[in-house]
Amino acid sequence: MRPDLTFFITQIIGGLAIIISLISLGIQIRKSRKESIRESVDLITKERGEFIKILATDEDLAKIMAKGLMKDDDLNDIERFRFASYLYHLFVHWELAYRKWARGNIDDELWASFVEAIQWWLKKPKVVTWWNYNDIGGFTKSFNQFIDKLIFELEQKKIEEESQKE
Repeated sequence: MRPDLTFFITQIIGGLAIIISLISLGIQIRKSRKESIRESVDLITKERGEFIKILATDEDLAKIMAKGLMKDDDLNDIERFRFASYLYHLFVHWELAYRKWARGNIDDELWASFVEAIQWWLKKPKVVTWWNYNDIGGFTKSFNQFIDKLIFELEQKKIEEESQKE
């Protein structure tokens, strides 16, 4: 066999090997990303359940949250601190989910269920008051805008519903 033909054949085989390796690497990266997204969604879903479990199993916190959400009574200092801390914990969790959704790591169906849950909380006046006067900060500008937009939309919807009753 001619040396130039042998060289040409080895170059083709080497090129094909590189292409096959790159395709294999791409498939592995894609599988890894899908698995990472699945794990992320599972973790966030599990944490949502943990928030409910905390309220269901911690009688003192449940009383504080019920008092803070549904009654006009003022909370004492310790209750106010626990109420605010639990809300902060929820909002941090929601921001994490928001950021994962914005990056495409959470599908729209799951995100819609998160938004429904967030809206439920934002319909409670003391939650909105806490959000508006939260001096701890710690949330990104885009998440702040997202929550502010939800609050605005809920207020507009409430105004529309009340005007239709009249």
